[in-house]
Amino acid sequence: MNSEPDPIDDEYDDKCDPIDCDPKFKPILEAVMKEVMEELADHPRKGETGFCHIIWGRKKRILKEKYGLDWRTPREMNPMNFYD
Repeated sequence: MNSEPDPIDDEYDDKCDPIDCDPKFKPILEAVMKEVMEELADHPRKGETGFCHIIWGRKKRILKEKYGLDWRTPREMNPMNFYD
């Protein structure tokens, strides 16, 4: 059995950043998403089409600034896919 994280989301066959698949980053990712959602709680576009890109942008910035991690968004990992 392979113990390496699989950077492919089996449900949709999308690639994900290996950081998302690595259990050692799980606590960081959970903390970052909590921070992102708190920051965006009153965002005027919350719930609208394309809001995922705003979430991903904040997540990317926080991961880089606070943790020195270069995380790639689903859009960056799957440039031929459309995300709204």
